Amino acid sequence: MQPGTPTPTKECPLCGERMRRKDLELVDFIPGTAEKRRKKLSEWVCPECDYFEEIEKDEEGRLTNPDDPTGRQG
Repeated sequence: MQPGTPTPTKECPLCGERMRRKDLELVDFIPGTAEKRRKKLSEWVCPECDYFEEIEKDEEGRLTNPDDPTGRQG
């Protein structure tokens, strides 16, 4: 996301509050080596009830929008 771009939101299916998108980077350390594997993922997080769901990616690595029937990111 670029600076100044509004944070995307989505309605929480449990409590109805606005969920926020959270971008994470997971780092796995491989035992016995100095190698690290990094994986970037995005998820929707509800600050009210702690519900979360991972944002899916399509085959080309683009984030999909489950609320859009065409699967495009809004």
